[in-house]
Amino acid sequence: MASNTAAAGDDARRQLMLSLHKLASSLETPNDTIHRFAHQNLQSAAVRVQTSNCLIAGRLGSLLRYCLALLPSNPLILKRTGYKNPSGELHTAFQDGHKTPVHAFEYFADHPEDLAHFNPYIELRRKSDLSWLSVYPVGEETAGLEDPERALFVNVGGGVGYQCAQFKERYPNVPGRVILQDLPHSIVQSCRTPGVENTVHDFFQPQPVKGAKFYHMRGVLHNHPPHKVRKLLEHTKAATAPDSVLLADEMVLPEMGVNYDVASIDLTMLGACASLERTEAQWREGGL
Repeated sequence: MASNTAAAGDDARRQLMLSLHKLASSLETPNDTIHRFAHQNLQSAAVRVQTSNCLIAGRLGSLLRYCLALLPSNPLILKRTGYKNPSGELHTAFQDGHKTPVHAFEYFADHPEDLAHFNPYIELRRKSDLSWLSVYPVGEETAGLEDPERALFVNVGGGVGYQCAQFKERYPNVPGRVILQDLPHSIVQSCRTPGVENTVHDFFQPQPVKGAKFYHMRGVLHNHPPHKVRKLLEHTKAATAPDSVLLADEMVLPEMGVNYDVASIDLTMLGACASLERTEAQWREGGL
């Protein structure tokens, strides 16, 4: 009798789990589905790390924020670094996995077939019902600007130019130059938006556009470790005018209770770029 009761209870539990899985699937957006598949490797990595007896306190802030639920995507990197965060962006799980000595973004330059998939993926991931253009007072900040030769909006590390296109569409009559900056392999594939200058620039070099009204970076800083972020910000600061504005469009994580999606992006940044998603305190430490 007891075994029959236990079996019935187990069957009911499984049926409930199946129903919940079906409910979750019915609520998923295409973005949710892509995210789930793209980051599920983190869970298998966690199992590998746990079975090798190294789930101690290794992932520092990110692991604590997600209650040690996930770990970086390559346990071998953790073992090699003594279960500490990678200190260099050329010594990460990305280099091990792709058998390359170069940075992830340099890798794309030599693998355009991968870049062709990466750019649409990033655009899909960055779509939002609420854009910074709908909440930031661009109109107020640009009131009184009259010089059509002055740089108005410089999209630093702007990929193929989606942000420039959106800015130009929303504010077509504000005078000034709209400039996209990125590495050659991205500029080759960039949008040809009327009124937008697509230019090649390595943002770890001095900023060539001086005195722009807006220097905009979306999802750029989270790709880089602290020492590289400081270098980028120093170059940008050196180029600013007294009324220039730096617009950094990034996530700001709470100290605890980070959800699954954000935590998996954080750990992906660690594995691919030796970087991280940052809390407010970490952003301030980095110079913002």
